[in-house]
Amino acid sequence: MLGAAAGTTILALGLLMPKTARALPFEDAGLLASAASCFGVPHPPGYPLWTMLGGLWLSAWGALGVEPVAALSAFSALAAALVCGALAGLVRSHGASWPVAVVAGLFPTNAATFAAQAVTIEVYALAAACQMTALAFALAPRVRPMAVALALGFGLAAHPNTLFLLPTLAALVWMRTDDKSFRSALRFGAALLAPLALYLYVPLAARRDPAVNWGDAAGGQNLFDHLLRRQYETGIERDVAAQLQFFLEQGVGQLPLVFVLAALAQWRTPRGGLTQPIAWCAAASLVASVLGFWAVRWPMNEMTQARLAGSLLPLFLPLAAACALVFARTERHLRDRSHLRHFRDRDGPVVRGQKAVKGAMWVATVGLWLVPAFGPETLREQGDLSGTRGAEPYAEELLGALPPDAVLVVHRLGASDILGFPLLFEQVVHGTRPDVLLIDRGMLGAPWYRAQLARRHPYLQPILAAHEAQLAASLAPSDPRSQRLAHAPILTALFDGPRPLCFTDLPGPAVLGERELIPGNLFFEWVPGGPRSARGQELLEMPSASDAATYSESGPWLPVFAELMWERQSARDRLQGR
Repeated sequence: MLGAAAGTTILALGLLMPKTARALPFEDAGLLASAASCFGVPHPPGYPLWTMLGGLWLSAWGALGVEPVAALSAFSALAAALVCGALAGLVRSHGASWPVAVVAGLFPTNAATFAAQAVTIEVYALAAACQMTALAFALAPRVRPMAVALALGFGLAAHPNTLFLLPTLAALVWMRTDDKSFRSALRFGAALLAPLALYLYVPLAARRDPAVNWGDAAGGQNLFDHLLRRQYETGIERDVAAQLQFFLEQGVGQLPLVFVLAALAQWRTPRGGLTQPIAWCAAASLVASVLGFWAVRWPMNEMTQARLAGSLLPLFLPLAAACALVFARTERHLRDRSHLRHFRDRDGPVVRGQKAVKGAMWVATVGLWLVPAFGPETLREQGDLSGTRGAEPYAEELLGALPPDAVLVVHRLGASDILGFPLLFEQVVHGTRPDVLLIDRGMLGAPWYRAQLARRHPYLQPILAAHEAQLAASLAPSDPRSQRLAHAPILTALFDGPRPLCFTDLPGPAVLGERELIPGNLFFEWVPGGPRSARGQELLEMPSASDAATYSESGPWLPVFAELMWERQSARDRLQGR
């Protein structure tokens, strides 16, 4: 069993490593890499297990001269390979030959969601490794309650989506264990809760006030809100039909042929119905789907799907395990039939028959693994990031073109992480342009963010203090648009500040008023002298991006860059045509 697990891990790592990102991907990669580099606190709930292990991993490989992006992408690939190793070990423990166990363990590598998380800088691969380990211990011929509890606990410290599997696996352990005493349940609970002590990392790290300190969660209400992910609450109505389709894609849709043939093989085996481990896998996926459907309250579009797909890996992992276990049972069934067919001859025919069965099953599993998996197109595109330029060219060019001591407001609603996190990465990890102050307008509604800005940048203190007094005297608005407008005076006051003010895109009239911004290559700048001034002419003469794909070759981010490019070019044409 251990040999199959180790061999599969090595093979999976060999398959995934050539596809890992060499340049910084968009989305959360910039924030997570920055947090790991300074042992900071990323967005809620802080992901302490990933942040600490990622920071240690980054420090070790950084000492050898390995680039941070390559190192952390390899960290995801290793975690994903461990998922495959745990699955192969589970299949081997149920009687599969080692070739079948190894190839069946590789099934997840051909699924869009799994592959997309295995080659980028994200927390989901590490969480999946803990979750599959818990599944393997729970579904093994001999259940190991303490190992299941510890794996689930570390999974919760890696990502909260482990909760989707917790009810099913806890029930499975209770059903399969002989000791059902209160003391046994207490030990299981203690082993489950022990790894959650890792969340103490969040307040301890926040008290150091590292460069990445999301939430200022050093204690009190800030810590409570951070751990409960309250910053992500939304009142947006969801599209139930689109969400159901997305959940089906995350589950059965990514292994369609394997799933169908596995079901047929299961039906053809003696005694009918599902075996116990396969039945529990199906139950785990069903419970995870129900809990996930209840928990996910975002509208379904291409960008949202790319962001949320990794959170739904607990739907996919039990189904992948079920498929692999069916192949193990099918092989055992065929070996038994081969033995019965040749019961009169105790030598050659039996051995030859069993070898033929093993060879046929090995060929079948390899063939099924080679079949292209279905799934969301956006995620399939992200399954190989080895040739993409990533977000670094965008961040380097934008920061390099900004004037000294500039204030850059990342302004685009819903795309702050796409536009802002790569800039944060360049500043924190590579030390590029530390003189530039980044302000995320979407975060100005958070009191902790305003307090952090005032603490770190004293020249903002009078502006923010006046704004807090104004907010205290008025009724707090409830809807998101009113909240954004309520904090517009902070940005308006910056026009009269001592530092150059720039925006990633044109703000609305509540911020801009009668002022006119001058478009540069990747930003808009407030120039008091207008387009006829020396700085205005310099901005208009900057070479602009000829194609949005210069900064995002594919994926849901491409429309964002295309729209921003169109806005800047339209503003340039209008100003140059005067």
